[in-house]
Amino acid sequence: LRDDPRYIGEWNDVEALVDNLNTQVDGADAVFIDRHLYTPLFMNHFKVPALVATLPYVPGENYAGTPAVISDDPATLIGWEALYALNWTADHYQHLWLVASASPFETDKIRPIERYLVDHYFQIEEMSTSPRARAIEFLTLDAPQGEPAQQTAFTFGDEVELTGFDLPAGETYAPGDVLPVSLVWEVINAPGFDYNVSLFLMDEQGAVVAQRDGQPQATFGRMSRWEVGQVYRDNHGLRLPTNLPEGTYTLQIVVYNWQTQA
Repeated sequence: LRDDPRYIGEWNDVEALVDNLNTQVDGADAVFIDRHLYTPLFMNHFKVPALVATLPYVPGENYAGTPAVISDDPATLIGWEALYALNWTADHYQHLWLVASASPFETDKIRPIERYLVDHYFQIEEMSTSPRARAIEFLTLDAPQGEPAQQTAFTFGDEVELTGFDLPAGETYAPGDVLPVSLVWEVINAPGFDYNVSLFLMDEQGAVVAQRDGQPQATFGRMSRWEVGQVYRDNHGLRLPTNLPEGTYTLQIVVYNWQTQA
């Protein structure tokens, strides 16, 4: 035993995240790490018999200076090795965790792996013990593309319109399932604020039984940067309670100012 910085010392936040994952990850899940410096901590502390792999550094991330690849396509930014690993895993595992070493608040970070997963699958939840120690769970159901199956015309503040949505797993679920919801937004007038989006599942008495909220597109959809006339897909995974009674439930969508709650 020695004071080895690969296992102890400056990585206490990552070790705490691994301890949390030990209680949340199922043995049938897959876990990907985006930073090789975290690998020894997982080798030493992670106890769940899940698939665990460290992805190579991606060419589209800003590690020191200018990224090696500059593109608008997240699949190009992450490189073919990581793309193959993620797609293969999505075909074989229902749930995938990404251990991310960068925060949405780091403006110089591009986070292409996270962006690819947000665009193609359904983010369920995020755990974090620090900005550099985040674990994000995804339901690896392919997100719909193109026109939504359900057409709507719900306007929020004369700025954005919910033009439709998809429920790609249908409308019948069991307790503990994840409800995937893909929203389609169109900008009417350029929003002057980065609004949050909330999803509420309501029972027949109007009580909230499940909730998910945050910035659209899992922090990548800053509404103040959305362009008029453009359409944006916004995928959400809403986990249902394990003790949810049988019944009919309603999905409610709210757009709100996170500073004032208006």
